[in-house]
Amino acid sequence: MANLRSAEVRRFALEQLEQGDKASAIDLFKNNFEPGDERRILQAIKLPENDFQRHGILTDILYVLKENADADVADLGQIVYFHTPCSFCRESAVKLLLGQNVAPAWLLEEAQYDAIEEILDQDEESE
Repeated sequence: MANLRSAEVRRFALEQLEQGDKASAIDLFKNNFEPGDERRILQAIKLPENDFQRHGILTDILYVLKENADADVADLGQIVYFHTPCSFCRESAVKLLLGQNVAPAWLLEEAQYDAIEEILDQDEESE
């Protein structure tokens, strides 16, 4: 359903988010995003302790932000950067934050020491 854009899918995504099924709900916003949904996602997420599950949710958040250029990436982008166990996801989060000029100084300082040396290279195209 994540590839469908429809009012029914959006309604279902909002219901799932409210009921606590974040793992399946967040991905549904990729094609059914509306301004303000980043706040809904931010308020609803509770990141699991399990690295694999946490990575899955954070990856879905990245896809939603990447597919919706009008999304405010400031808060969710920082959450992804700070909590993901994945260097590639951190790189994507940094690029999104830089793209909207909302990357905080602490993040830029820390990113210099990431496993991906080119993480702050703005010349490369975002995925």
